[in-house]
Amino acid sequence: MVCNSCSPSNDEAFVAESQRESRIPLDPPSPTLTTWYDPASTKHDFGLVLAGTDVSRSHTFRVVNVSKRPVRVRGVANRKPCCGDVAAVPATVVEPGQALEVPVVLKLGLGSGNVVHVAAIEAEDDDDGVNLYTTATAHARATIDEVDPRPGALEPGQSRRVEYLIQSFGVQGDPPQPLDDKSIRSELPTEWVDPAPTEAGREDQLLVFRRTLAVILPALREPSRRMTTLEVRNGYGAVIGRRSIIWEVASALTASPAGLMFGDEAQASRRLKVIARSRDKRPFRILEATSNVEGLVIDLDGDSKPSHTIAARLAASGHPETRTGEVVLRTDHPNQPVVKLAVYVAGSGNGAASSETSRSSP
Repeated sequence: MVCNSCSPSNDEAFVAESQRESRIPLDPPSPTLTTWYDPASTKHDFGLVLAGTDVSRSHTFRVVNVSKRPVRVRGVANRKPCCGDVAAVPATVVEPGQALEVPVVLKLGLGSGNVVHVAAIEAEDDDDGVNLYTTATAHARATIDEVDPRPGALEPGQSRRVEYLIQSFGVQGDPPQPLDDKSIRSELPTEWVDPAPTEAGREDQLLVFRRTLAVILPALREPSRRMTTLEVRNGYGAVIGRRSIIWEVASALTASPAGLMFGDEAQASRRLKVIARSRDKRPFRILEATSNVEGLVIDLDGDSKPSHTIAARLAASGHPETRTGEVVLRTDHPNQPVVKLAVYVAGSGNGAASSETSRSSP
């Protein structure tokens, strides 16, 4: 499996990391008088490769001993296992004129960027060690981009249609993946906006198909944050493009502050206030208020309006310990019938000053 730090991906953070320049130099060091190999034999570039979760390229390095002395090799190490594999090479002596063969596999993930794998021939004399560089310029086989980003949470009960431009890439002899219903995987309802893919012509060495897909974010009643993925797959079921879809459903009602904080029961006569508002300005009634905190009294009005001021007072109950609980407000708002407020009561020995909570929350 390819690690996220070295291989491309279609997710934005993943792509940004994969497109960085590798800190490992692409060119081997210049030959010296003691160099036993031809530097040209220590690097191989596959050029442009269409990436994917199941895409790899194989190459066997053939490093010839061009010196007049034997070279004792201990083995070969995989310096970047995240980007490829190296076949086991036993300890051996490479005589003058003989070649050491090292098979390697370069692995590519999703997305675009430079991919570099390094295998190291380890010799008994450290100066005879050799790095073998396998490189490729990976290009995503499919990309998914939101057409018109619309930030902001959905209201409860509201759905949203989001359109994505899907591009499929290919090369001569390996055409782009057809963009049809079979190529799309999503837990959400989807539908094509375009009747058929558009052939966008060539982009450098690439052939490009484009098509717009609409994804329907479902209407949800409860405030929540959701995430799923949208994938493009080839005819064999392998993922060739992936994007995360994240959306949030906001609370229909908000409370400010988010709860009630009583300094201690000695201040039971003080009234604390909470304002409950309708985000969509729709009038609503608070039908009932209940609490699991002994001695807490909530005063309500029966009016239907977009905003309510709720007054609370604490009757002395003789509890010396600190107590916590909640107030549950039951409303007739169709998108949020329940609002919960946190309650904190300091013990009679704490002597803390009474105050309201300092932060609002949905």
